[in-house]
Amino acid sequence: AATRDSIVALGDEKAVYQHYLSERADDYALMEQIANGDADAMRALYDRYSAVVFALCRRMLRNVADAEELLLDTFFEAWQRSGRYDANRASPLTYLLLIARTRGLDCLRSKARERRVQSDDVPTEPVTLDDPSQPIEQSELAKCVRDAMAGLEPASLRPDLHHRDRAGVVDVDR
Repeated sequence: AATRDSIVALGDEKAVYQHYLSERADDYALMEQIANGDADAMRALYDRYSAVVFALCRRMLRNVADAEELLLDTFFEAWQRSGRYDANRASPLTYLLLIARTRGLDCLRSKARERRVQSDDVPTEPVTLDDPSQPIEQSELAKCVRDAMAGLEPASLRPDLHHRDRAGVVDVDR
């Protein structure tokens, strides 16, 4: 059974919904006017939805300056492409949010690409110029390895056949 409070709440919801529908019908009219080049209609749409679109922009980009730029780009694109708006596909608010989302994702991808390029530019190992002593050091290391190997017994240089047999490796030279 419905209580008095639930009926009042339902009545309030109905009033809010009716208000939303009337504004929504007005939004479609605004979009038609914008398509005809009416700047006042664009101002009205901006005044109505800029806060909602800005909230999405800021949440996506996490930077106020970038979000403000994205907000302006969104409304500029809506103005430029107003003739392409299809009322059967989306409400004006959904259309604006879709533009903001698409441009925001583009912005995030661009920033990620910039970070990758910057990190690729930073060498992971120190850059060495041609060091004339490098071949000498390498030849000295090679000499030390040769000397160490020469001092080993020939049997210690052979592979451990016992382990190879257990692994199932067949040695043809055996």
